[in-house]
Amino acid sequence: MALVVDAHPADLTEQTILDLSGEDELCQVRELVLREHGLSEVGPLLEQLTALEVLSLSNNNVHSLAGCTSMGRLSTLNINFNRIASLEPLSNCPLLEKLFASSNKISTVAPLAACTRLKELSLFRNLVASLDETLAVLEQLSALRVLDLGANPCALGPPYRHRIVSTLRLECLDGDPLTELDSELANDFGVSSGASGQRVAAASADTRGEAASGAGSPYRRPTTAPAPHSKSLFRAPDSQKRATRRRKGRLAHTAPFNREPPRQRAVATWGVVAAWEPWLAQASVAVVAGDPNPNP
Repeated sequence: MALVVDAHPADLTEQTILDLSGEDELCQVRELVLREHGLSEVGPLLEQLTALEVLSLSNNNVHSLAGCTSMGRLSTLNINFNRIASLEPLSNCPLLEKLFASSNKISTVAPLAACTRLKELSLFRNLVASLDETLAVLEQLSALRVLDLGANPCALGPPYRHRIVSTLRLECLDGDPLTELDSELANDFGVSSGASGQRVAAASADTRGEAASGAGSPYRRPTTAPAPHSKSLFRAPDSQKRATRRRKGRLAHTAPFNREPPRQRAVATWGVVAAWEPWLAQASVAVVAGDPNPNP
């Protein structure tokens, strides 16, 4: 049963958790949300939640995950916007599948080597510096499909994106879905050297329209939701405007030249006929009489 706690830290007691969850024991609670609760640690009370599968501690002041060592069934953990520097306790969470740890002080992903079921990892805006060490750990996680390392020191420079794409089997990197073209660009970058390699990287960055590091907008990206996708690599930026102009042109050519309302057009037409009626009558009489020139 899901449990959402919005009370003050002083009210977070065992009885409060049991009342809100409807469970009889703490070991029966499976989901717990403590968002914006003012917590600074995962205390002894939370350590008793041994059946916990989903935990959210986002937007707190938590600096340590020591209490997570007893949460062996944890599958989803959200610790966005805290002060956490180490993921070491998560090495005891082998069932972890989703980890959202953006906007913290994490410098290494080494403890995640034990989380072999990890599918989605968000470390946006942390302190991860070594790309080599990060890749050495992440390539062991065969289930990993979604990764966000934007706005980390390791994400600076052209090699970052291409090395990630060529090393890991991802579906989404830094909020952008990956395509076959990404793989081709990564391969081209790998076989290139010197200035040619830099040109391939620059062309890829220009096509994306945004640096892979995400340093241009470190506070904008939602860390637990998909980021806005880049423009298609196969469409020029102004192609949609050109299509709109063509569509408007077709509409202009097919529109009627006379834009008067139907009733006004009918009145005008009958007025012309009425004005010519005397001449038509005279012309008919002249033709019958044999006059070859009916004009008056």
